[in-house]
Amino acid sequence: MEFEVSPYFLITTDAEKARLFYEEIFKARTVYLQRVKDRPEQAKKGISEDDYNRIDQSVLQFGNIKIMLADDTEGLPIMEGTKCFYLSYL
Repeated sequence: MEFEVSPYFLITTDAEKARLFYEEIFKARTVYLQRVKDRPEQAKKGISEDDYNRIDQSVLQFGNIKIMLADDTEGLPIMEGTKCFYLSYL
């Protein structure tokens, strides 16, 4: 049996800074990037325009390993039972 695991990291401070750090240090490649401003209008309700450039979803690839990375923004729907890692990036 073969399967893939893609951890999803919610960054509590600055996911863009973390993404650029992973690209520089680990030679990761961003294969997908969606910012909060790219959400449909209805999905932006209750979110400050100051947060529009934050990362809503992204996928980084390190060789054959992929991780998902996003900013922890207020209004981000997280369903009960979802297992997420919350990280503070220095």
